[in-house]
Amino acid sequence: MVPSWTETLLICGVEVVGRTRFCIHPLERIKNIPIVGGTKDIDWEKVKELKADILLLDKEENPAMMAKKSPIQCYATHMRSFTDGPEECVALSKLFQNKHLSFLAERWKFLSAQKANYTLSNLPGITEWVNPLKDSVKNFIYVIWYKPWMAVSCQTYIGSVLNILGVGQMQRNFLEPYPEFNLSDFDPNETALLCSSEPYPFHMKKDFLKTLPFSVALVDGEVFSWFGVRSVKFVESALADTGH
Repeated sequence: MVPSWTETLLICGVEVVGRTRFCIHPLERIKNIPIVGGTKDIDWEKVKELKADILLLDKEENPAMMAKKSPIQCYATHMRSFTDGPEECVALSKLFQNKHLSFLAERWKFLSAQKANYTLSNLPGITEWVNPLKDSVKNFIYVIWYKPWMAVSCQTYIGSVLNILGVGQMQRNFLEPYPEFNLSDFDPNETALLCSSEPYPFHMKKDFLKTLPFSVALVDGEVFSWFGVRSVKFVESALADTGH
């Protein structure tokens, strides 16, 4: 019930018999896997019909009721940071008796101890600057929703990836992991907006974003938030480009 784990398990050779409607990678592998719900809802009758051994959840992504109501064995990861990945991946390798997940955990552990020195001007994962980056910008907000405006704080998986890439000190922090905020509280000359492609489709709202007085970039939300093989490959590539 976790899109990023679905992708990771499939690539590592674990048999996945059910998925959420948001499990869209790898495309050629998920087409014939039945959908049993979303990350917040689930059809228990479909789950029973599939006769799966394990219901895989994540505490950040799925509601606790899924674990409580599950008619089959349940395992929930807790991915709050990039550094949580190796331990969780080792646990999954044991759970599914899969050596490829163990190899992935080793790669992940190595990357967790690294740090790059990117800036906003060359940050991997940015797909386009809708409004040019101003020289006066000192910080940024990673934006995930509109109406209301919502962001992610430094204390999230996304925040930890941004920190490894070297821009964590520029990220505006909030008390809550996924807070609502007022755009008018920030100086458009000092703050940039990194607007994610998910869960809100900011890439389809470029005309609106161009009307904002802020420096605005569109970012690939999957590479920052899909923990597992996608995140590992992204960070690995980013570090390689800087000579790490």
